[in-house]
Amino acid sequence: MNPRALGVIFDMDGVLVDTVGRNWQAHNEVLAKYGVQIHNDEIADFVGRALPDQLEMINQRYGLKLEVPEFEATIAKIQDRLQAHVKPKPGVVRLIEELQRLKVPIAVGTSSPREVALKRLNTAGLIHYFDTIVSRGEVVHHKPNPEVYLFAAKELSRDPRHCVVIEDAPSGILAAHNAGAKCVALTVSYVDPKRMEAADLVVKTLEE
Repeated sequence: MNPRALGVIFDMDGVLVDTVGRNWQAHNEVLAKYGVQIHNDEIADFVGRALPDQLEMINQRYGLKLEVPEFEATIAKIQDRLQAHVKPKPGVVRLIEELQRLKVPIAVGTSSPREVALKRLNTAGLIHYFDTIVSRGEVVHHKPNPEVYLFAAKELSRDPRHCVVIEDAPSGILAAHNAGAKCVALTVSYVDPKRMEAADLVVKTLEE
């Protein structure tokens, strides 16, 4: 396929920037007050999903009644401290610059709020690379629903079937396939590699 027909859509947390561990550290600092901790082998159940969906799962699993606005405001302060010096993951800048050389438009499709996405991408020095950024606030339905990737493809003026999504979470892989896109999965420590096998290609690092 002609590269000029392609579009590439990146998930943010865990793909562009190594923030997932810090995000869950923030979650656990708050949840500790309720006697709850999300262990590493549980993170895969939540990662890639929007916070309201994560919190609904946490409430159901642990019998809590946490409200999204209060919880989000509390963890945001902790995340700002933990993410103050976030950097691009290995291979990210080189891949992005190669896609730009080939004139392939690129987007971010993230379940994070827009202000969080902009802050993290700006801190990492990546924000200027992207043609569009689609966040939680621009969609109604969240991953594994395909809306975020369908929206991003539309913003790039690309058929989603001609897009490649780069993800690190099972819910994101499903969202990409539900959109009709191909998916490259980046293996990460918090997800069992077997749960990534649904992707069209699995890599250990974007340097590959």
